[in-house]
Amino acid sequence: MRFRLRTLLILLALLPPILAWWGWPAAKRLAVVWWHDHIAPRGATAKSIEGDYLVYRWEDQDGNPIRKLAITAGTGQDFSIRGLDEAWSGQGRIDGNSGYYNWVFATGERGKTTFTINSNGTLKGEVRGEIAPWTYLARPSTEDADKP
Repeated sequence: MRFRLRTLLILLALLPPILAWWGWPAAKRLAVVWWHDHIAPRGATAKSIEGDYLVYRWEDQDGNPIRKLAITAGTGQDFSIRGLDEAWSGQGRIDGNSGYYNWVFATGERGKTTFTINSNGTLKGEVRGEIAPWTYLARPSTEDADKP
């Protein structure tokens, strides 16, 4: 916080000469760049959603999980995903608090799932492809935490 305040004060001190020399567009551009680099909220990364998940049908979130999946972070925003109880896998990407992954089953069926990352760490996914479309809620699995 101290660094941000000091940086802001320096920028405010430099603002009049910048305005006088380069005009308002240059000062505005400088302020926008500083905001994005220091203040703007950051989106999720692949590392932030890495782990095992229990998948529930959207219509039956309090019922038993119907699938298990694992997400492994790749480089930057990229990740890989696979079924733990079914033979399927895919590759995806995160952009802010949403993302997508393209998947393929061992049987050859293909598709794409788009998802939103909720503030509580769950994922809401919409599955579309060569199977019946459906929506899910994926909760981080606590099974690993229970193991000694």
